[in-house]
Amino acid sequence: MCFYYSINNKKPDDILKSGLVSKDKLAKLPKKLVVNGFERPVMPVISNENPHDIEYYQWGFVPSSVKGKANADDFTKRFNTLNAKSETATESQAFGNSIDSQRCLVLASGFFEWQHTKNQKTPYYISLTSDNLFAFAGIWDSWIDEEGQRHYTYSILTTQANELMSRIHNTKKRMPIILPSDQLSVWLSTQINKSNAFRFLNELPYPDLKAHTIRPFLSKQALELGDELLNAYDYSSLQKPRNDDGKQLSLGF
Repeated sequence: MCFYYSINNKKPDDILKSGLVSKDKLAKLPKKLVVNGFERPVMPVISNENPHDIEYYQWGFVPSSVKGKANADDFTKRFNTLNAKSETATESQAFGNSIDSQRCLVLASGFFEWQHTKNQKTPYYISLTSDNLFAFAGIWDSWIDEEGQRHYTYSILTTQANELMSRIHNTKKRMPIILPSDQLSVWLSTQINKSNAFRFLNELPYPDLKAHTIRPFLSKQALELGDELLNAYDYSSLQKPRNDDGKQLSLGF
C-alpha cells in the first residue's frame, strides 16, 4: 500500500529523460515532506490528457459516476481509493475505464511504510538510490458538483512487494508501482489500454530503492522538525523498558 509519500527534493533527471515536462516546471513543484492521503490533499500529477504540463488533482479516486459533493464525500468515507491494486484494477467497475484511457504520473521523492514486529511498528522512508524525483503509476477520473464544477482525483497503483519492501511492509507485502524513466511517456500513451495494462505493469523492472528507519512522523511536533524528520533514526539505541526483575524487554529490534 502507499498512503503517505513525500516531495522533498527536485532532482529531476529521471523525469526530464521522458521529455514530458520542462525543468522550469519541475522546479516549481511544492515541497511537502509528508503527503498524507487521508487528508485528501491536492498534489501534482502529469496526465495523459495534458502530458507536457503539471496539474493538481486530489488524492483519493472518485469515479465520474458519482454526482454531487455530498455523494463524493460519502464515497470517500465508504471506500479507500488512495490505491488501486494493479492485479484487479482492469476488472474493477470503478477503476477499469481509467486504466483504459485516464492514466497519470504521480510525482514523488519517496514514500513511507511501517515494519511490524511483535511489539512495535517502525516507520521507514523509502526512496530511489539515485535520490531522483520519480513517478508512481497513477490513474485519474473526475466528478462534477452541483455548480457544474469538475473535480479531478487520482489513485496510485500498487503491486506485490519486492524483496526489500517485503521485509519492510511485512504484513500486506505490497508496494506502489514506480515507473522507470524510459516508461513514463509509454504509460501516458495510447500504447497502453485496458487489455494490456496489467501485462505492462507486471513486466516492469523493480526500481533500485534504499530505505532507512525514521522517527514517528505523523504528529504535529514531528512535522515541525522540517527536513530533519527524514533523517535516519536508530531505534536500537533507545533505552528499552524493563521487567519487574530489571531485565530488558525485547521490542523486536
